[in-house]
Amino acid sequence: MNRGVCVLTYNWGNSFTEHIASTSVVRDKLGVANVPGSPYILNRSSGKLEDCTSETCPYAEKYERDGNIMYINRAPYAAYGGFCGGVSNNVSPEHQIAAAEFLAFAS
Repeated sequence: MNRGVCVLTYNWGNSFTEHIASTSVVRDKLGVANVPGSPYILNRSSGKLEDCTSETCPYAEKYERDGNIMYINRAPYAAYGGFCGGVSNNVSPEHQIAAAEFLAFAS
């Protein structure tokens, strides 16, 4: 970073507008990119990493590199925060419904 080559930061969405303001010292030196991703996914049955495919990573971005197709899976990023929730498959259907109903109520 001391050489000014590269830096990665996660921040609130409004910080970008501050960084491109006419008074900013990093104006014209800042870019935006997707969050880093991975071409692999954890196979929970085997405990091993496997290549993402269109079946295992249905929301991944498809890329072609040197004639090979690869899928990059990225975690979502909500710049302004908010809340998200998930319901485990490892609980009874009744608990899944109750958890989903609570998340719907809380949102």
